[in-house]
Amino acid sequence: MATESFQLNLHGAWDNQLVERTANGQTVEKYALALNEKFKPQHATWKSEGLGFNDWAWESHQLAERLAYGKLNRKIPVETPQPIASCADDNQIAMRMLKLNEKVGPAYAAAVAPTVEEQLAKSGFRLALILNQIWP
Repeated sequence: MATESFQLNLHGAWDNQLVERTANGQTVEKYALALNEKFKPQHATWKSEGLGFNDWAWESHQLAERLAYGKLNRKIPVETPQPIASCADDNQIAMRMLKLNEKVGPAYAAAVAPTVEEQLAKSGFRLALILNQIWP
């Protein structure tokens, strides 16, 4: 099994730095309440969309293409999908991305911040939909 060093990469930036930046120092609880209030007008639409797991995955894929990768300073070529068994597979993709030396600066963070917030709000709402299906 191949091993790989997982230094900060774009995935990590979206999972951590960009979320922390949009939270602007708020506690998790206050940030969650703020996001819930901000996106409350969309709740009815999100509820009407139901539990569309495939739709959610494609939506995320399209956002990744358009924003996560599309807002970078240089175009990252699309690779042919490879069968993988772990994150270290696929010919060490994290190390190849790291070697591109792509920086996620303030302009990138500002451009994607609205999407970071909306996706966080959607994920909480969607989790609630799932839990309400399990335990009505």
